[in-house]
Amino acid sequence: MHHRLGEKLRRKEETCDLVQDALVQFLRYGPRIVLSDGRQFRALLARIAENVLRDKHDWFTAQRRAIARERPLPSDTLLNLDLPRSKIETPSKAAARNEREGWVRLGVELLEPADRELIVMRDWQKLEFSLIGEKLTISGDAARMRYRTALCKLSAKVGALRRGKIVEVVDED
Repeated sequence: MHHRLGEKLRRKEETCDLVQDALVQFLRYGPRIVLSDGRQFRALLARIAENVLRDKHDWFTAQRRAIARERPLPSDTLLNLDLPRSKIETPSKAAARNEREGWVRLGVELLEPADRELIVMRDWQKLEFSLIGEKLTISGDAARMRYRTALCKLSAKVGALRRGKIVEVVDED
């Protein structure tokens, strides 16, 4: 992994810290799964660690990280604790939501890099298809179609993972 970091990222982060972060994130947010052997576990963690490296690189190289652009949180923020009962999430609903999110996160980590990038740009970064198209040097409509294809792949991976077909999902790579 160390050689995959690149010089700039090695100056900012230690390899063992990044791998440890990947493992902690997987264990904290990932779904509870059973793997049949150490090879599957290593393949799964290798993919997750590779994506952590990509994300860290993107994070450190993003122009929006300029310190001059940082702003303090407003001090006049108000937290409304008088929510109607229908708006309060029960522990069982929160647990179910967390489990769904865990499966989706794991599925995203196991996607091919191009598919993963599309889903991250659209769903996590909330970019418009026109901007995604510009970044990928394709039209906005092409970005939309690729995104839909990536979602289908993600759905298939999550479905296979939930059915316990981890071997097939990890061995696809």
